Amino acid sequence: MTLPEQPKSMIIIGGGAIGVEFAYFYNSFGTKVTIVEMLPSILPIEDKEITKILDTSLKKSGIDILTSTKVEGVKVSDMVTVTVSDKDGKKDIVADIALMAVGVQANVENLGLEALGIKLDRGFIAVNEFW
Repeated sequence: MTLPEQPKSMIIIGGGAIGVEFAYFYNSFGTKVTIVEMLPSILPIEDKEITKILDTSLKKSGIDILTSTKVEGVKVSDMVTVTVSDKDGKKDIVADIALMAVGVQANVENLGLEALGIKLDRGFIAVNEFW
């Protein structure tokens, strides 16, 4: 991600590994970061005990973390306004920039993998599991 200048504030949509990594990086350089995660915790597929410790550490460093929070919409003007909803209702969050960090998608189109005999599984390269 190349930006012309460091943003003063950033909303990261998605609290998985990529979103948390960007949040930590930008926060370390002084950007005010808010993570919005739809599931009940950040890093939802990781160990729950470790996730709780990381959540506490990130919050102590100044990162706002909104879990169990759904993004309802995004409006872009000179700033970005992200409308979110949780059990308490809807609210708007405003920042200089928003980063979508939800989901990982393979980039294997038009590489000729099939012609080489490489099998794909739902868009990803199929691998053998040995365990």
